[in-house]
Amino acid sequence: MLSRGAVLAVLLAGCGAPDEPLPVACRADTDAYATALQAAPDAVQLDGTTLAECVRRSTSDAELVSIGATLTSLGEQLELRAVGGDRTAALQLGYLIGAAARAARDTEGIHAELAYRLERSGAALTDRPNGVEDDLRRGIRAGSAGG
Repeated sequence: MLSRGAVLAVLLAGCGAPDEPLPVACRADTDAYATALQAAPDAVQLDGTTLAECVRRSTSDAELVSIGATLTSLGEQLELRAVGGDRTAALQLGYLIGAAARAARDTEGIHAELAYRLERSGAALTDRPNGVEDDLRRGIRAGSAGG
Protein backbone atom coordinates (compact mmCIF):
# COMPACT_ATOMS: atom_id res chain seq x y z
CA MET A 1 0.00 0.00 0.00
CA LEU A 2 1.25 3.46 -0.90
CA SER A 3 1.83 6.02 1.80
CA ARG A 4 0.04 9.34 1.65
CA GLY A 5 3.34 11.00 0.68
CA ALA A 6 3.80 8.56 -2.21
CA VAL A 7 0.26 9.19 -3.45
CA LEU A 8 0.86 12.95 -3.29
CA ALA A 9 4.11 12.54 -5.21
CA VAL A 10 2.36 10.56 -7.94
CA LEU A 11 -0.42 13.14 -8.20
CA LEU A 12 2.06 16.00 -8.40
CA ALA A 13 4.11 14.18 -11.00
CA GLY A 14 0.98 13.78 -13.09
CA CYS A 15 0.44 17.54 -12.96
CA GLY A 16 3.91 18.20 -14.31
CA ALA A 17 6.89 19.91 -12.79
CA PRO A 18 6.60 23.46 -11.56
CA ASP A 19 7.14 26.02 -14.29
CA GLU A 20 10.71 27.03 -14.85
CA PRO A 21 11.35 30.62 -13.81
CA LEU A 22 11.50 33.28 -16.49
CA PRO A 23 15.16 34.05 -17.30
CA VAL A 24 16.24 37.57 -16.42
CA ALA A 25 17.17 38.20 -20.08
CA CYS A 26 13.53 37.69 -21.07
CA ARG A 27 12.50 40.64 -18.91
CA ALA A 28 14.26 42.92 -21.41
CA ASP A 29 12.72 45.99 -22.96
CA THR A 30 11.60 46.48 -26.54
CA ASP A 31 15.00 47.79 -27.61
CA ALA A 32 16.79 44.66 -26.38
CA TYR A 33 14.38 42.41 -28.28
CA ALA A 34 14.76 44.60 -31.38
CA THR A 35 18.54 44.31 -31.14
CA ALA A 36 18.33 40.54 -30.76
CA LEU A 37 16.05 40.32 -33.81
CA GLN A 38 18.83 41.78 -35.96
CA ALA A 39 20.22 38.23 -36.13
CA ALA A 40 17.10 36.95 -37.95
CA PRO A 41 16.71 34.74 -39.90
CA ASP A 42 19.55 33.12 -37.93
CA ALA A 43 18.92 32.10 -34.31
CA VAL A 44 17.64 35.00 -32.20
CA GLN A 45 18.46 34.80 -28.52
CA LEU A 46 18.59 36.97 -25.43
CA ASP A 47 21.59 35.81 -23.41
CA GLY A 48 21.24 32.29 -24.79
CA THR A 49 17.46 32.06 -24.44
CA THR A 50 15.34 31.83 -27.59
CA LEU A 51 12.33 34.08 -28.10
CA ALA A 52 10.01 31.08 -27.99
CA GLU A 53 11.51 30.06 -24.66
CA CYS A 54 10.97 33.57 -23.26
CA VAL A 55 7.33 33.43 -24.32
CA ARG A 56 6.84 29.83 -23.12
CA ARG A 57 8.35 30.52 -19.70
CA SER A 58 6.31 33.67 -19.05
CA THR A 59 3.46 32.11 -17.12
CA SER A 60 2.52 34.41 -14.26
CA ASP A 61 0.01 37.17 -14.90
CA ALA A 62 2.69 39.83 -14.49
CA GLU A 63 5.09 38.05 -16.85
CA LEU A 64 2.36 37.55 -19.45
CA VAL A 65 1.40 41.22 -19.34
CA SER A 66 5.01 42.37 -19.46
CA ILE A 67 6.22 40.19 -22.33
CA GLY A 68 2.92 40.65 -24.14
CA ALA A 69 3.22 44.44 -24.00
CA THR A 70 6.88 44.35 -25.03
CA LEU A 71 6.46 42.01 -27.98
CA THR A 72 3.19 43.54 -29.17
CA SER A 73 4.75 47.00 -29.14
CA LEU A 74 7.77 45.70 -31.04
CA GLY A 75 5.49 43.92 -33.52
CA GLU A 76 3.59 47.14 -34.18
CA GLN A 77 6.85 49.06 -34.71
CA LEU A 78 8.10 46.44 -37.16
CA GLU A 79 4.73 46.41 -38.93
CA LEU A 80 4.85 50.18 -39.52
CA ARG A 81 8.37 49.96 -40.94
CA ALA A 82 7.49 46.95 -43.10
CA VAL A 83 4.33 48.57 -44.48
CA GLY A 84 6.63 51.36 -45.62
CA GLY A 85 8.69 48.83 -47.56
CA ASP A 86 11.39 47.88 -45.02
CA ARG A 87 12.08 44.25 -45.89
CA THR A 88 14.35 43.71 -42.89
CA ALA A 89 11.51 44.77 -40.59
CA ALA A 90 9.20 42.33 -42.40
CA LEU A 91 11.69 39.50 -41.85
CA GLN A 92 12.09 40.38 -38.18
CA LEU A 93 8.33 40.64 -37.67
CA GLY A 94 7.93 37.26 -39.32
CA TYR A 95 10.55 35.75 -37.02
CA LEU A 96 8.75 37.20 -33.99
CA ILE A 97 5.43 35.80 -35.21
CA GLY A 98 6.94 32.37 -35.84
CA ALA A 99 8.66 32.22 -32.44
CA ALA A 100 5.50 33.27 -30.56
CA ALA A 101 3.40 30.76 -32.50
CA ARG A 102 5.92 28.03 -31.71
CA ALA A 103 5.71 28.84 -28.00
CA ALA A 104 1.91 29.06 -28.08
CA ARG A 105 1.66 25.54 -29.52
CA ASP A 106 3.38 24.19 -26.41
CA THR A 107 1.56 26.11 -23.67
CA GLU A 108 -2.04 24.94 -23.69
CA GLY A 109 -3.35 28.25 -24.97
CA ILE A 110 -2.03 30.72 -22.41
CA HIS A 111 0.05 32.47 -25.08
CA ALA A 112 -2.51 32.23 -27.88
CA GLU A 113 -3.60 35.86 -27.55
CA LEU A 114 -0.03 37.12 -27.89
CA ALA A 115 0.52 34.95 -30.96
CA TYR A 116 -2.76 36.22 -32.42
CA ARG A 117 -1.87 39.88 -31.86
CA LEU A 118 1.50 39.42 -33.55
CA GLU A 119 -0.12 37.59 -36.45
CA ARG A 120 -2.47 40.58 -36.87
CA SER A 121 0.58 42.80 -37.36
CA GLY A 122 1.81 40.42 -40.02
CA ALA A 123 -1.57 40.39 -41.75
CA ALA A 124 -1.02 44.02 -42.70
CA LEU A 125 1.82 42.87 -44.94
CA THR A 126 -0.11 40.54 -47.20
CA ASP A 127 -0.09 41.50 -50.85
CA ARG A 128 2.70 44.03 -50.33
CA PRO A 129 5.00 44.66 -53.30
CA ASN A 130 8.78 44.47 -53.48
CA GLY A 131 9.23 41.22 -51.57
CA VAL A 132 7.93 42.43 -48.20
CA GLU A 133 5.43 39.59 -47.91
CA ASP A 134 8.09 37.09 -49.02
CA ASP A 135 10.43 38.30 -46.27
CA LEU A 136 7.62 38.09 -43.72
CA ARG A 137 7.00 34.46 -44.69
CA ARG A 138 10.73 33.66 -44.61
CA GLY A 139 10.91 35.12 -41.10
CA ILE A 140 7.88 33.12 -39.96
CA ARG A 141 9.49 29.90 -41.19
CA ALA A 142 12.76 30.72 -39.41
CA GLY A 143 11.04 31.71 -36.15
CA SER A 144 8.82 28.62 -36.24
CA ALA A 145 11.82 26.37 -36.77
CA GLY A 146 14.25 27.80 -34.25
CA GLY A 147 12.69 30.87 -32.65
